[in-house]
Amino acid sequence: ANAYLIGGVVSLLERMNERRSAFYRDMDILNAFLKEKGMMYGKLNIDGKLITGTELCQRLRTYYIFKHSQGHLSESFHDILFTCSKNMQSAIAVKMHADDLTKIPYFKDA
Repeated sequence: ANAYLIGGVVSLLERMNERRSAFYRDMDILNAFLKEKGMMYGKLNIDGKLITGTELCQRLRTYYIFKHSQGHLSESFHDILFTCSKNMQSAIAVKMHADDLTKIPYFKDA
């Protein structure tokens, strides 16, 4: 009976460790994406409110921590992105492509 109880505890600890490792792996993916795309620099408009790139990154990290706490794990940043609100997806897209958009005369002063 003791061996069964010990085996159950060990199994539970292994699952907790796997989940924690997956979370840290996913946070590494998110942080690499934010760094690679330069998301922490500049400012952007979300729903009429001007926020800094740093605030956007904090919102994304907070959102991801919430999703993880609800038991949702992701395989890539795209999984995280596609579960964000449409407003957050738009903000990320604008931030990622801001340099290209400003080259188009229509968007130059936007």
